[in-house]
Amino acid sequence: NSVGILNFPENIVKTNIEDRIIQKGMYGTENYDVELLEDTEVKNNLFIKPVILKAKFKWSQDYLDQELKNQTEIFIQTLRFSPSYEKSEYEAEVPSNLINSKVNVGTNENAGNDLTKLMGVKVFDYPKPVSLLEYLIKFNEQNDSIILDFFAGSGSLAEAVLLSNITSEYKKSFISVQLPEKIEILPSDNEDQKKVKTNAIEFLINNNKPTTIAEITKERIRRAGEKIKQDFKDKEGIEKLDVGFKAFKLDSSNIVAWDGNPDKLAEQLDAFANNIKTDRTEEDILFEILLKYGLDLTVAIEEKTIAGQKVYSVGLGTLFICLANTITPEISEGIGSWKQELSPARCRVIYKDTGFNSDKDKVNAMQILKRFGVEEVNSI
Repeated sequence: NSVGILNFPENIVKTNIEDRIIQKGMYGTENYDVELLEDTEVKNNLFIKPVILKAKFKWSQDYLDQELKNQTEIFIQTLRFSPSYEKSEYEAEVPSNLINSKVNVGTNENAGNDLTKLMGVKVFDYPKPVSLLEYLIKFNEQNDSIILDFFAGSGSLAEAVLLSNITSEYKKSFISVQLPEKIEILPSDNEDQKKVKTNAIEFLINNNKPTTIAEITKERIRRAGEKIKQDFKDKEGIEKLDVGFKAFKLDSSNIVAWDGNPDKLAEQLDAFANNIKTDRTEEDILFEILLKYGLDLTVAIEEKTIAGQKVYSVGLGTLFICLANTITPEISEGIGSWKQELSPARCRVIYKDTGFNSDKDKVNAMQILKRFGVEEVNSI
C-alpha cells in the first residue's frame, strides 16, 4: 500500500493503553513505520483526542469515514499504533477470521479419526480436515478449475475436491503431487510415530503396494471415491460423479537416446532398429506420445483389439496409436473403420516403426488409411 494519512476522530478509537498523553513521533515496528502526526491522549480505554497517523494503509480517509458511519469499531490496542476493526456485519463473500465448527469445519482430531475409519487402521499423522479444505475450495467457485496440491500427503485435498463436486455447478479436478518417499521407522521416532509407521507399512504390504507415502495417497483417494458414492447413493445423478484418477511417475524417456560416441557405434545402430527400451510397457510409450504431442494426460482413451493387437483411440478418434511388434494390413483396415464410427474432425495415426516388416508394409498401411480419410500417419 502507498503511504497515506488517516484521521481518527476523538472519542472513537478504543485501546488497552493506560491513561496518558502520547506525544507525536515514530511508532510502529521494525518492519512497519507508523508516524503519529499530532499529540493525542488516552482516558478510560478511549482516545479522547484525534489520532492522526501516517503509514502504508489499505484504507483511505473516505473509506474510514464511511465505516465509522456504519458503526464499525476501531481499535488501537498498543503503542505500535496498528489500527484494527470489528464490523457489526460482514459482507457475505468475506470469510470469518475464525474458522471453526460454526462453518461446519472439523478439527485435526476429526480428520485423524475419519482417515483411520476409511483406511481401517491409523496410517498417517496429522492429516488435514477434509471439511476445512472443502470450505476453502469453495471460496473461489467461479468456473471450472484445477486444484493443485504439491504436498499430497494422505490425499485429503483430493477427497475434498471430490466432495465439493457433489454440490457445485462447476467441475473441479485435482493434481496431487507426492514423492515416493519410503516409509521408514527412525531411531528418533517416538512410540506413537513408530506405531503409525508400522501400521502404514503393514497396510501397504497387505495390499501388495510399495511401502511409500505416495501409495498411501493413492489408496486413500480410491477408498474416498468409493465411500462418497456410497454415502450419497440416493442423490440424483451420483452415478455420473467422476471419482477416478490416473497416477503417473516421473521417469526417463522410453526411447533409446543417441549419444554420438563412435566407440559405441554398433550399440547405436542397434538402437535404431530397436529404439524402445526393453523394460517399458505399451502404456508407458502411449503416455509419452501424449506428452510429446501436447495432449492432456486426462484425455479419454479407449482400447480395442484389432487383428489380435492392441489399438488405442485417444480423444474420441483424434489420434489412433498401435504399438504392436507386428503391424498387418488388417490393423490399418480396423483403424480406418473405427475412425469412421467416431467421425473426428481431424485424425492422425501413430505406429511403432519396428512393427513393420518392411518399408513396403509401411507404405501399404498409409495407403489403406488414406482411403478412410487419414492423411497424417507417423511412426516412432
